[in-house]
Parts: sequence; C-alpha cells; structure tokens
Amino acid sequence: MRVLNLFALQFLTPEQVNVQRLDDLLSIDIIMGGLSWHRAGVIAEKLRNLISVCSVNLQNPDAAWGAPTQAAG
Repeated sequence: MRVLNLFALQFLTPEQVNVQRLDDLLSIDIIMGGLSWHRAGVIAEKLRNLISVCSVNLQNPDAAWGAPTQAAG
C-alpha cells in the first residue's frame, strides 16, 4: 500500500491501522504516536498528493495529554 509506504520511508511504524472496504473504496485509519503536529501535517499533505487518495483528515484527539495523532484517509 502506498499509504503505509510513506511511513516506512521515514522509518515510522504506526501504532494501529484499520482498513474498511466499501465497494471500490478503502477507508484507512492510522494511529501514530510521537509525531509533532508539523510532521503529521507534512505526512498528511503527502497522503493527499497520492493519486488514489480522495481525502485526508488529520486529528489530534487530546493534545493536552500527548495522545497519538490520527490521520484518516
């Protein structure tokens, strides 16, 4: 998967990956801890540039507690 390759190229291993298929579309939720908000944004922008990606939503569910940053695409 091209999506996970973006993490592998940076020697990053997501904590959790959830994939759901609906007809010809995949919904991919990736939970990745230890990233700065800036770095997560850079990865999200690279995901958006993939030809097969329709959209990317970047979430930081609980910044005050240092929870993992989540990108869904």
